[in-house]
Amino acid sequence: MITDLIQILMTPNEVFIKVILSFSSIIESFLYLKFFTQILNISSTKIQNCIYIISSVVTFVVCNFILKSPISDLLNVVAFILLLIFLFKQSIKNGIIGLITTYITVFVSAFLSEIILGGLLKINITHILDIPFYRILSCTLTYINFGLLYLVIAKRKVIIKMLKLSLKSTTIISLILGIIVIFIQSYIFSTYENNLSFEMKLTTIISLSLYFFVSMYSLIRTKKLEQTTQDLETEKLYNKTLTLLHDNIRCFKHDFDNIVQSLGGYIALNDIDGLREYYNNLLQDCRQTNDLNILNPETINNPSIYSLLTNKYYLASQKGIKMTFEIFTDLSKINFNIYQFTRILGILLDNAIEAAQETDEKIINIEFRSDAKKQLFIIANSCKDNNISTTKIFEKGYSTKTDNSGIGLWKVHNILSKNTNIDLFTTVHNNIFTQQLEVFY
Repeated sequence: MITDLIQILMTPNEVFIKVILSFSSIIESFLYLKFFTQILNISSTKIQNCIYIISSVVTFVVCNFILKSPISDLLNVVAFILLLIFLFKQSIKNGIIGLITTYITVFVSAFLSEIILGGLLKINITHILDIPFYRILSCTLTYINFGLLYLVIAKRKVIIKMLKLSLKSTTIISLILGIIVIFIQSYIFSTYENNLSFEMKLTTIISLSLYFFVSMYSLIRTKKLEQTTQDLETEKLYNKTLTLLHDNIRCFKHDFDNIVQSLGGYIALNDIDGLREYYNNLLQDCRQTNDLNILNPETINNPSIYSLLTNKYYLASQKGIKMTFEIFTDLSKINFNIYQFTRILGILLDNAIEAAQETDEKIINIEFRSDAKKQLFIIANSCKDNNISTTKIFEKGYSTKTDNSGIGLWKVHNILSKNTNIDLFTTVHNNIFTQQLEVFY
């Protein structure tokens, strides 16, 4: 009995192969279902799952036992997308994403199993296709590979993380994939040139051309969308600034008569001390209006720095801190990586806000200017302690506050130590803590 079974499994048998393929289509449908529902975050019901598996098995049988390629391949693709759209209520975009990710994973899984069987076990591809035992072994290895890829790609949300990559990273990945595709096609053309039909060559060339045209168009559109999104965020912050500026001016205009009458009262009584104090308070309001006027994209002409300064200004205002600005340099031309620069600037501003909040004065003065050799970025804030160590504060874990990790300035020190065209000088004098960042041209 066992000998007969082994004989059947090791002998080419077309009927048995079809039985194996029909049974394997059920397993494949279940694996595909688990994969794309995880990728697309679909919460499917048991009825939907059953309908999908039955529909997939029927499509498989029709495509593999009745129709021939390429019509069968096309029907498989169309059926897959239609099921995602109409059965699982997904958009066309999600249908295409599910199709591409699932089919690529299937292809990689099958390719890996072929390498194991053909490369390691030296089993001929013809035997894999015709002999039932090898076909079962091939399917089993493919399912194992698919399961491993499922754990890596679907469970860990690799596709979602890739979609969140920056435009630069996406471009590099796209170019690398394009080079790989060209290399593979060149190898196929040079190796099997005489065996490829004219129609196959033409189809391949057209497909490659369309791929690159669509890729370039998508990259250009993505770049424009990214720029538009950035511009909208800048405009949103600027509108917020304009609203505050408008409200301040309205209040000032509304109180103008009262202000003038109050000034006249001090003058009539010859109360110079009272007039001086009243004038200083009035000057503070005027400075706040001037600072809001400076907070605009034309003066701070770098989107990253503008967004950072605006957000920190509003944060400081909520904490009762007066933040003033003097900007006399072109922020669109900084001879340093803008990502690293904004990290440094953000840490320095956060520390300044925390320190100023603990003082009675609650002031932060920001000055950006330049000379022939460098740009200066100066942040000065009021502080309680004149004995702050300007060297220890850059050590990892050191902090003047008990609930602080002491990591921020240590990160700044690490960034500075890896670059030669930027320096930071720290001073403390008369309860004013000053950080002077210098970027050389």
